[in-house]
Amino acid sequence: MLFEKARRTVRRLLVGSSIAILTGAAVTEARAETAIATDLDIVVALDRSESISAAEAVRQVEGLMYTLAHPRFHQVATDGLHGRVGVSIITWSSFTRSEVLLPWTLIDSPEAARAATARLLPHLAVDDAEAHGTQTDVAFGISQGAGMLRGSPFRPIRKVINMVGDGVSNIGRVPGVDRDRALKEGIVINALLSGSDRARPVLEAYFKRDVIGGPTSFMIFIGDSRQFLDGMLRKFVLEVARLVPSHRSADERPG
Repeated sequence: MLFEKARRTVRRLLVGSSIAILTGAAVTEARAETAIATDLDIVVALDRSESISAAEAVRQVEGLMYTLAHPRFHQVATDGLHGRVGVSIITWSSFTRSEVLLPWTLIDSPEAARAATARLLPHLAVDDAEAHGTQTDVAFGISQGAGMLRGSPFRPIRKVINMVGDGVSNIGRVPGVDRDRALKEGIVINALLSGSDRARPVLEAYFKRDVIGGPTSFMIFIGDSRQFLDGMLRKFVLEVARLVPSHRSADERPG
């Protein structure tokens, strides 16, 4: 008798749990279906470890503002099947230190891009940056970028993490672990690197082996952070142009 009563109780609990799981899955699916579709969701992940000076951190933000305000970016961002992309900007270093500079923002017009630029203005202040870890954990940067993409309010055709940095990991796990996990989720990882000519071969070999990956993945190296404006614009334009199917003919696309 007691055994039969316990079995009925367990059955009721299992049925209730199944209903809850199915209901939750249905709600999640419904939200995904009603989310705004984008051609591309891109997370820009900025290295803010000790090797990045305050002036370099400002140049990173200036490069992003320059890109978001530039007509070339406006053209490629609105050139896809949906005519819009999602953009988010974060910082990373080590010891789980991260900051969101720009929450998910829909770019579907030059006006929307310029509004995003204005939201970055406070981060030009040198003393505005959140305290970061002194060491470089590239794996953490990748995992933070992937987490942002999982939480995107949009429904993208393509997903990209743009890793921006000037060094290799000196703490944390091998980045390839998080890179491979991101690739399995359909995320493409690219990189914008800065450093001396002497450091270039080491940086490029490291990022090629352990960081970037996915269809059309690539990296750009700039020798000086003062080249950040042109480097960031070029990077963004290439990322969007390579991954977003254009509705225009090849002759009409930006060069």
